[in-house]
Amino acid sequence: MFWDLNVPYPSNKATARELVNTAIKLGYDGIAWNYTLTRKVKPTDVCPIQPVELDSKVMIGSQVGLLRPKSSPTTFQQKKRLTVHLDDASQVHTLNASNPALRSYDLIAVRPSSERLFQHAVSQMDIDIISIDFSQKVPFYLKRPQLGQAIERGIQFEICYAPAVRDSASRKYLISNAMQLLHMTKCKNILIASEAARAMDLRGPYDAINLGVLFGLKQSLAKQCIAAHAQSVLLHAETRRTLKSAMKDEIISLASSPVPSSSSSSSSSSPAPESSLSSSSSASSASSSSTKSSKPGKKASTKKKSAKSSDAPVAMDES
Repeated sequence: MFWDLNVPYPSNKATARELVNTAIKLGYDGIAWNYTLTRKVKPTDVCPIQPVELDSKVMIGSQVGLLRPKSSPTTFQQKKRLTVHLDDASQVHTLNASNPALRSYDLIAVRPSSERLFQHAVSQMDIDIISIDFSQKVPFYLKRPQLGQAIERGIQFEICYAPAVRDSASRKYLISNAMQLLHMTKCKNILIASEAARAMDLRGPYDAINLGVLFGLKQSLAKQCIAAHAQSVLLHAETRRTLKSAMKDEIISLASSPVPSSSSSSSSSSPAPESSLSSSSSASSASSSSTKSSKPGKKASTKKKSAKSSDAPVAMDES
């Protein structure tokens, strides 16, 4: 399945429908509508994205002219994504599982503007995608240890090509920065997306693959950047959301469970009843009496032995 996981959500419904129809005709199986925030994420910032209603039949591939009905297994999918431009450290604390606004999105991405915020994103933030504007000079240095931290946590790095389509200077920056990123990550956890605000800026899946080859990727790896890696980040997002909700439900259940009272613990440590004490005392007295009765028997046996020894004949000295 081919995915474009960064299509800016337009305010005009006609533009949104045109973008969806173009993506379907180009051969994509799904897109992610991207909603961008440049401030703190408030609990009231619920996702405003409304998926576009698809026609009963859509044309796929202008050359082959095939029809794919809506009810087929390869129905076009539309995901919801939030991208937060990180400019201040105070924005970081709002991107956590306790914020109800984040649960209304399928994907969470950030675009850090400094090395400090980038370090925090790769090491601590619970996100799915780190998006960097490679069409201009990156405002901080990319370091291999930081990139390795993000890869270990399953975070994907995104390369967007639409700005380079419109400007030649942006194209030079994009190719140079993308080649550096691929070299430092060893081509792991890379996404290629469009960030196309207009339908004319969208490119087909195989055009995106050829762009990856231009960056220095093999064709098979470039294909994974819009297929397997996209599926991986969607699975990562689903796991993140379900795991956090399960942990929250567990915490709520533990908090609502009754606490054992102190009376039950004190009753368990109360002294034994009198009957048990009396039985134990009687048992001890019986054992002591048995020991006493056994002592005279021993003395009697010693006396008998001495008497027998006295009755024995004594040898006389005849001399």
